[in-house]
Amino acid sequence: PQIQNEAQLVAALCRASSDKQAIDTLLRSHAQFVNSQLGSNLNDAAAAAYYGPTPERSIAIYQIAIEIGSRLQDYRLIGMTYYNLGRTYSGFNQFSKAIEAYQHSKEAFEKAGRQRDLIYVLADMGAFYFILEDYQKARNYSEQSIALAGKLKRENQPAGAWPDDFGRARAVQTLGEIALREGSHTYALEKLQEAVALYERLSGTTRTYDYYLASVYEALGRLYPELGDSRRALLYFNQALEIARKQSDQGLIAGLHNDIGYLYLDQEDYDQARAQFNESLRIYVSLKNQREEARELQNLGVVEQRNSNFKEALQYFRLSLQAAQATDSIEVQIADYEGMGVVLTAKRDFIPAKESLNRGLLIAKEANDNIRQTEILWRLAQTEYDSKSFAQSAAIAETALNLARSSHLPKLTYLATTTLGQSYAAQNKLELARQMLKQSIEQLEILRQQVAGREIETGLFLENQIAPYQALIDVLVQEGKIFEALVYAERAKGRVLLDVLKEGKTDLERVLTAAQRDERSRLNRRISEVNDQITSAKNSGASSLKSFYEQLDSARLEYQSFQDSLYALHSDLGVRAGRIPSLAINDLDQLSRDNNCAYLEYVVGKEHVAVFVVTPNPGGHANLKVYQFAVNSEELADKVNQFHDLLASRRPDYASAARGLYNLLVEPITQQLRGITTLCIIPDGCLWNLPFQALMSKRDHFLIEDRPLYFATSLSVLKELGKRKKGSDNPQTSLVAFANPSLSKTEQQSNDLSPLPESQNEVTAVAKTFSRAASRVVIGSEATESAFKAIAPDYSVIHLATHGVLDNRQPLYSHLVLARNESDSENDGLLEAREIMDLRLQAQLAVLSACETANGKISPGEGVISIAWAFMVAGCRSLLVSQWSVNSESTSQLMANFYKLLRFDPYYSTVTKSMALRSAVLELMKEQRSHHPFYWAGFVLVGNN
Repeated sequence: PQIQNEAQLVAALCRASSDKQAIDTLLRSHAQFVNSQLGSNLNDAAAAAYYGPTPERSIAIYQIAIEIGSRLQDYRLIGMTYYNLGRTYSGFNQFSKAIEAYQHSKEAFEKAGRQRDLIYVLADMGAFYFILEDYQKARNYSEQSIALAGKLKRENQPAGAWPDDFGRARAVQTLGEIALREGSHTYALEKLQEAVALYERLSGTTRTYDYYLASVYEALGRLYPELGDSRRALLYFNQALEIARKQSDQGLIAGLHNDIGYLYLDQEDYDQARAQFNESLRIYVSLKNQREEARELQNLGVVEQRNSNFKEALQYFRLSLQAAQATDSIEVQIADYEGMGVVLTAKRDFIPAKESLNRGLLIAKEANDNIRQTEILWRLAQTEYDSKSFAQSAAIAETALNLARSSHLPKLTYLATTTLGQSYAAQNKLELARQMLKQSIEQLEILRQQVAGREIETGLFLENQIAPYQALIDVLVQEGKIFEALVYAERAKGRVLLDVLKEGKTDLERVLTAAQRDERSRLNRRISEVNDQITSAKNSGASSLKSFYEQLDSARLEYQSFQDSLYALHSDLGVRAGRIPSLAINDLDQLSRDNNCAYLEYVVGKEHVAVFVVTPNPGGHANLKVYQFAVNSEELADKVNQFHDLLASRRPDYASAARGLYNLLVEPITQQLRGITTLCIIPDGCLWNLPFQALMSKRDHFLIEDRPLYFATSLSVLKELGKRKKGSDNPQTSLVAFANPSLSKTEQQSNDLSPLPESQNEVTAVAKTFSRAASRVVIGSEATESAFKAIAPDYSVIHLATHGVLDNRQPLYSHLVLARNESDSENDGLLEAREIMDLRLQAQLAVLSACETANGKISPGEGVISIAWAFMVAGCRSLLVSQWSVNSESTSQLMANFYKLLRFDPYYSTVTKSMALRSAVLELMKEQRSHHPFYWAGFVLVGNN
């Protein structure tokens, strides 16, 4: 009796939503309020409930509205309510129930003669069938929606609840996503761009349809990597993520983290990929979306597989398979069987590997999934190759290649071509192998040009893609095409550094908005804050260090992701990963004539090591030969690491290892080195960790006793360094030296960093070799990070005598320790490699007189990603860096001797940097206390001599 109006009846019905008898009584006893408007108001109440604390109540409220529509025989109300109910079920990821509700909606609208409402209902049914992987029904309903919209355009029918173009956009998007899945990329792009145009026209200034626009951006982000354009993909993903965050749409946010993770996975950046997938998984677990949980578990399995963590990878794949089978996710099941096959192949369990791959292939064929069929066929070819069934491998790889080409899949074309070339080479079909491997490398070079993000992403991309280069080098050497083999060895080395040298440094700063600068500052401050928390926790003996390190990883990854998004947004300013001009014979002639130098370029393959040796010839042309040594990469790495550790730990029993490595890597080429005055060594793989200067000949001579030597990333990099401006017209060089920065007691204790009074003496002595006007020494509290960033770009020689801290896991966070400026929260005293890369240095020489500044992550195709690499990217022509924790007293003496010979500008002097280093080393070796290689072999010269 207290219900006096329609609003009160709505409230009462909502309270009684789970009690059918009470609902029936309320409707019969208040018949005067039961009308279409009551049903419409209940729809509004249900929508409000969906966004409330108990969203499940919305379903029961919609059911009441349907009951009212049935009593009134109001089919428009029934149709609209079922449509809203279907959208709600989709929000709960119950897509089968959503489609059932849409079917009822369709029938009701047909009875009501509401043709225009059918346009968006049919479009949504197509979208949901796509999610359920029933692609034929998805296509049928989408095409019906578009056809109906076209037919009604010329008819005078009542307007629907949603505009016709909304339904059209939804249907066109689904057709685009189906085409993307089938590999019809041109058609997919056309449809997705059409959907963007429709949604943008609908949104106008109100941005009402931004949610849907974001979903098309997401689809475009998935499309562009298939076209070889990862930069544009990241740009679209970030646009979609911005919309999703504004609307707090957790499902869309999770999907986008997954997409971005997959993009990073494709670029071989596994830390970023893992972080994105974990964030996506966290959100899907909170949303109780088991279907998408299965996908994230599968993706995390791929990350662990790529990192050779096979036990963890199999666990992820099996958990994912269980969830995928429970939710009938065919696509994920295929990927899980493929993932398990890849892991089992790596473990050399070939029979179960083939069984798993064939199981995935069968499901992919039943689902008409061309992309997965192609991928699994390539995987099967790889498995056959690894099990030495080369003819079978070639046959399967050829099938995969034909499918990849017909479906226009660039990356799979590259992968299948590589395996086919390797299989031909293994069968000694050298001409066919050469053709295939060259095609593979050309495809890879195209893909590399479109990597999203900054320099480190381009470097990571090539890390695990050098197999075709190595295979082709072997083939060309067998064919006697030595120079061509050297050209391809060059194409696989120092590529990022070469891009920077050719294109120049990026200038992102001038295009950043105030908001972007603020966000970058915030992210930098966050990294500094967590570093401070770690320092405090170490001193207090807190047990929460693990948590802080996890926060630090998270903060670093967030910063890198933000930087990559900026480079995607301003791709025209990024360093372009271009094609390098091939090395020419006269380039070798010019290089070999400089200072009577021999160049030793090593290539470390799985089963043997090759070295290309370039020496001067009296006739004017360079003499090029290649030598091959039978040693597998794992055995070589063990020998190198053992020798490095013997020297770094000052062990007396190093001579046997020094002779063994000399006999393996140098002795076979000594005949060609007769009369040579300087060696330039271009290492590869584990050889970057080898102190060549301490190798010993049969005469018990150290290599550096016979002649000066220095190191380079590649001949092409040396060539470009030689083109750079050699300084100002004034022959006198200028020096800036930083030493013994002031550190707080807390910093010293937590990081085990003692004061460096010897370094103060070191830089004072070094400064005396320069004129007073041309040198500046910065020590103590003035030796801050911010001071270095401000001063260093103005000097031609940079000397840093500070502590160095190596981070092999995340090499761009290796750092030099400087004093901190308490008023500058972004400059925390840790001069990290990532920050050095952003500087614009002009130095002819940088001397990093700190521990392990030459060390870092050995990156196949790039060299060592380290502090030294960052200085080269920043613009330094050469560096003197250390390979282990050096002795401060002997280091000071070495540096003083080194600079005495470089008192004049090295480009106007007959003394080269390597000659000065050798002389300084020989002085140390004369003294019994510093004769051991520990004291002098740690320092190496890298870059221009």
